Amino acid sequence: MKNSLLLISISLLLAIITIPIFGCITVVSPQPSESPSNAPVDTVPQQTENAPETTQIVINSFTADPSAIESGASAIISWDVSGATSVNIDGGIGSVDSAGHIAVTPPATTIYTLTASNGTDTKTASVQVIVSSVTTSPKSSTSTSGLPVIHSFTSEPEIITAGESSTISWSVYNATSVTINPAVYRQLTPIPATGSAPVSPSVTTTYTLTAANAAGARTETVTVTVISATVVSKDWSGTWDTNWGTMHLTQSQGKVTGTYSWDDGKIEGYISKNLSGDMLAGTWSEEPSYAPPSDAGDFEFIMAPDFNSFTGCWRYGSSGEWEDCDWTGTRVTP
Repeated sequence: MKNSLLLISISLLLAIITIPIFGCITVVSPQPSESPSNAPVDTVPQQTENAPETTQIVINSFTADPSAIESGASAIISWDVSGATSVNIDGGIGSVDSAGHIAVTPPATTIYTLTASNGTDTKTASVQVIVSSVTTSPKSSTSTSGLPVIHSFTSEPEIITAGESSTISWSVYNATSVTINPAVYRQLTPIPATGSAPVSPSVTTTYTLTAANAAGARTETVTVTVISATVVSKDWSGTWDTNWGTMHLTQSQGKVTGTYSWDDGKIEGYISKNLSGDMLAGTWSEEPSYAPPSDAGDFEFIMAPDFNSFTGCWRYGSSGEWEDCDWTGTRVTP
């Protein structure tokens, strides 16, 4: 029994010793097990880009009323736009609000184009204002074609008592400029083709209207008769020492004109609305433009009881608050 076991042990030992020293062994790595079907899977959510919303421009209305006018008359351009950030109308109107209206006086038939935009969209619309020439005048049946036409120039009433007022009215067509002399009001801006103004002359006065264009000029006159006129007791003529420099004034039938040394200033005014002559109201103007808004405006002077000094107010343009009331002067001569 022991010998058998010994023989078996020797046989096993010899079998082990007979394993070659040199050789290779292939090692097979275990394959990872597949994820179970219910294992969580990482996914990246898909991003969906929303296209920006575009506001649609709608031109609700764009009209001219009336659409046909006579030369020198006006039409009203009206518009209403939705969805636009900018609205522009050509023909000299320019940038406007999204809705509104404006008066136009085109010299000839004109097409106005509205352009509305919001950065992503642009729309346009057009209207036409037809302008017809006036070739006849109620006061001049032999009118030469192309010349201005004075349809009316009247005063109401034609006769007044000193201190009262009359209304001068006029209607002109086909004119590029209209003037009335003596001035019927503070004419800092061009006189409109149709209008009216109150006047209070201290003496009988004839007013002359002149309508002009490139073809020539026409004139018409109207007289306001003043009865029991009071003689103006105070004369503004002379040389004055003022805080805007030396002023030289000349007076004729209630109209006062002159100059002052500050910026070559000019004065034009009337005392006709105050027959005692102690108030002078009119316009001042200075270089370089002699025009509003920066170089012209209104003034009102009040003369002292001794005739030898005045105080006054002034402003830029013909409306709004008085800028200051510190314009003072002392008579030098006579």
